[in-house]
Amino acid sequence: MGDIPHGERMKIIFFGLGAIGARHAKLIADNYGHQLFAFRSSSDREKNDLDIQEIFDWNSVEKIRPDIAFITNPTGMHMGTALECAKRGMHLFIEKPLSNSMEGVEELEKICDKKGLTAYVAYCMRFHPVMDKLKGLLNGVKVLHVRSVSSSYLPEWRSMSDWRRSYSSNRNMGGGVILDLSHELDYLEYLFSPIKCLSGSCGRMADITVDTEDYADIVFSLENGVKGIMHLNYLSHFKERKLIVDHEDGYIIGDFFNNKVTVCSGKGKNVSVVDPGVNNMYLDQLKYFFDHIGVKGVKSTLNLGDSRDLLKKIVDFKKSCFVL
Repeated sequence: MGDIPHGERMKIIFFGLGAIGARHAKLIADNYGHQLFAFRSSSDREKNDLDIQEIFDWNSVEKIRPDIAFITNPTGMHMGTALECAKRGMHLFIEKPLSNSMEGVEELEKICDKKGLTAYVAYCMRFHPVMDKLKGLLNGVKVLHVRSVSSSYLPEWRSMSDWRRSYSSNRNMGGGVILDLSHELDYLEYLFSPIKCLSGSCGRMADITVDTEDYADIVFSLENGVKGIMHLNYLSHFKERKLIVDHEDGYIIGDFFNNKVTVCSGKGKNVSVVDPGVNNMYLDQLKYFFDHIGVKGVKSTLNLGDSRDLLKKIVDFKKSCFVL
């Protein structure tokens, strides 16, 4: 496989039809003409409600010969699934983060390079309209300091399921805020510069998770000299997701929950509200992914190289994190 002519109908297989997998699948079904399949671990489970054909073993996968695999199962299963799919010549859409360890990453890179496969890691917040506005506003601005926060209450966030059985709550499934909320670490690199150093503390302070951290306080420095702090948690009833940037002439605040951007400078203060739409961020991401599949000479951001480097920084920090 490798090269797929643009506009052709493709076979896409989903590994994981939880909330995010089902969202991607429905958007593809509603907006593209691709043929969808779902790999399920057992035929005893209730059938999916999207009317997607289900298959239950790798022999069936090989008969179908999918063009693309959407890997939307728990983080701890990403790498094993990605390797099996890449060996069979499938392009990869891997839900963030790439994995919960570096094991298998180098092997996956070699397979994808050899077979000419696109492998994309889905940090969808890069497509949030607030992020888009921030990207433009920060161009050419001399940043003095950055503060980032993502705060929410996991039982409300995963209200449609038993949150203690979700990957978010379990270490061996790739849970904990450092990996689960790594959007914040990714967008530092997207907006400013690659991460140079991470330090800080983390811990389990509430009966929210089974055995992994429910908060982290991170001090970071970036390769361009920008420094800042970050707070992540899913134990708080106060819902907040913001980026605060102090610069020479004032400040800029991106509020991702309320879809607002505040700009304050010597010229005054301005608050603008953006309309995110229900699925626009995810649709824009899908279009970006499909536009970059198998296109020779065109390399997407959030490719395996980018994602490997970010994952290494995250995994190293998690290992060195001072646990309270």
